[in-house]
Amino acid sequence: YNAQFKDGSFEVMNINASGAIDFPLQSSASIYASGDMSFTERYGYDTPKTITYDTEAYDIQSEFNTTNNTLTLTKAGIYYISFKAAITPGDSDTNVFMAQIRNATGVMQSARKTISNLSDHTYGYISVCGMFNIVTVPYSITFCIAIYNGSTSSTVESGQTKTYAFYRKIT
Repeated sequence: YNAQFKDGSFEVMNINASGAIDFPLQSSASIYASGDMSFTERYGYDTPKTITYDTEAYDIQSEFNTTNNTLTLTKAGIYYISFKAAITPGDSDTNVFMAQIRNATGVMQSARKTISNLSDHTYGYISVCGMFNIVTVPYSITFCIAIYNGSTSSTVESGQTKTYAFYRKIT
């Protein structure tokens, strides 16, 4: 048994036979990097490096652009936005990284992490997330990494479970 809820001719919610609920008009996506990214220099707070997310696990409203790595929200509301990056430092020095969710005017949310003494090149994770009230649309967002000190030959590891971003419109 499936139940469909419509607003005119648009399906706004479906409930399938197992009880799973689907919102076909809701903004939601999961994106990830399919290839490693190398850092060849330090990138500061105001000049971070944008993460190359080139693969979409799903993107219900086609709001993420894999060519320019920009999420463009088209509907006002409250969004949950997060991203995580797996980073392998190029040496065993202390490396300080910052993950940033940025809009056109600067940082919306950030997290800072020290990844050190990884002489076996095991990666460390840095992540950032938040709830954001988006009022003016369209609204563009990028996901970035800044390197403060340590190796300039660090690598952002690829893969759907290592370096990815996720967002969903809540209201």
